[in-house]
Amino acid sequence: MDISIIICTYNRCESLKDTLDSFLTQGCDGCDFEIIVVDNNSTDKTKEVVKNYISIFANKLRYVFEEKQGQSHARNAGIKASRGNIIAFTDDDVIVPQNWIINITQKFKHDRALMALVGGYISIADKDVIPKMNRDLSECIIGKIPNGGGFNMAFRKELFAAIGFFDGYLGPGSRGYCADDTDFIYRIKKYNKKLVYAPEIIIFHKIRSNQDVELKLLHRDARGLGFFMIKHLMRGKDFKVCMGIVGYLYYQLKMLFLSLRDKKILERKHAIWKLYGFAWGIVSGMLFWPFQKRVLV
Repeated sequence: MDISIIICTYNRCESLKDTLDSFLTQGCDGCDFEIIVVDNNSTDKTKEVVKNYISIFANKLRYVFEEKQGQSHARNAGIKASRGNIIAFTDDDVIVPQNWIINITQKFKHDRALMALVGGYISIADKDVIPKMNRDLSECIIGKIPNGGGFNMAFRKELFAAIGFFDGYLGPGSRGYCADDTDFIYRIKKYNKKLVYAPEIIIFHKIRSNQDVELKLLHRDARGLGFFMIKHLMRGKDFKVCMGIVGYLYYQLKMLFLSLRDKKILERKHAIWKLYGFAWGIVSGMLFWPFQKRVLV
């Protein structure tokens, strides 16, 4: 099989319908694919929704249940259940364009050394509003590869045998809050496997317009980033991470200063919540990672 698409989901059955609908119009040009929905212990009607779509997809859709809470555990369950030579990930709040699968498979077909790619995305507030491409490279810690990208990334399956699976301590639903994708991408670079950023391979990501929710997500992401960095500093003895910590703090403090100077209230809130979350992640990581027996680095 050419490619397995893994969608991890938790209590978003209505949003999941939109994601699955977008796969019905995929132009695959003879590509042999499967879609695996990993239900991470949902309490809504996720199972029923997926079962209803199985016949529509002519058995190209499979349902996997993962009881252990956490997105990394769900990702790993999907990988283990997959049959494709390429493993692609997207999320249950994403709309994929018609050429998404074929663009990914062609990228790997034309570059045999390629082991991983991270795609771009466009944020959408609803189906009629499509703002500009949303990829902020200013906060990257992995060269010119954007942090994360978990809703649009793909790997050769053999990569997981080489560097391990996703870290169960990281990602939504875990102690580490998020950064499971950033951690995995960081390890790919650390092991000198070929990784590219392919902004032309896009997905449409549905965003939440509520400001309070946005601030909480910024705080969560910054907290996870700090937690992830401390892992590689303390357990991986990777002192290059220090540059990432200093760079992140410098950038956010700069944004805070500019927002105070220019009296930009929203930007000031963003910088404060990010700094708060990042510091929390650093401290909690220092209290957690030294006491773990086995750590993926």
